[in-house]
Amino acid sequence: MINLRTIQGHHSDQIMQVDTDIRSAKEELSNAIEDAITYVDANSEVLEDFLDVRMAPIGTIVGWTPKPNPDSETFVAIPTGWQLCDGSQIMSGPWIGQTTPDLTSDGGRFLRGGTADTVLAFENDQMQDHVHIDPGHSHANASHVHGQDPHSHRMDPFKGELPTFVGAPSCDSGPFTKLEHDWGWCMNGAWDMAGASANIHSAKASIQASISISNVGSVDNAYRKGDETRPKNMRVIFIMHVE
Repeated sequence: MINLRTIQGHHSDQIMQVDTDIRSAKEELSNAIEDAITYVDANSEVLEDFLDVRMAPIGTIVGWTPKPNPDSETFVAIPTGWQLCDGSQIMSGPWIGQTTPDLTSDGGRFLRGGTADTVLAFENDQMQDHVHIDPGHSHANASHVHGQDPHSHRMDPFKGELPTFVGAPSCDSGPFTKLEHDWGWCMNGAWDMAGASANIHSAKASIQASISISNVGSVDNAYRKGDETRPKNMRVIFIMHVE
């Protein structure tokens, strides 16, 4: 005969063992979860940095600095999986053996939006073509003179070279003889002398550009100038996610 009590007792022992095993497993799991929470709490900054770095897609380029200010002596290393955009050879990842774009060339380059057809294209600096419209201006003349070399006017009555009287009441009515009139001794601008041979110099005008009056706007003398045109900026190191 089958002893039901014996069977029931045997099953009861198995159930109790299973229950014990379950309790033990729960305790071990609880301890493991607690250890994991403790580890995460202790290393949360490291894990956050790791996730931030790994979540960026390969090819991402960002500005990065190894220290918080110029006077700091606390440097941090470039994050794992990232590489300097200085034209150096890529050492790991799907692009291994190729090079990063060199954003340090020509004094440093800015990033600009583009398309798949223009990505990684380098453009040189330039100024957009334009014109300055001057609605009119003037230049002041600080006075000038016309120089002349020594010269004479021919007047030889024996050769028929006589001055022409063009009207001078003061001379004509003055105490001058006809010969004095004919020879042009009374010259107050009323006699047209013949055969002038004066060498009048070209004009030597002193045009003062410094006081020219123009309606074209100018740049203030206090402007900052140099060998490049640039906006206000701060230097950073560009790094690329390669792995």
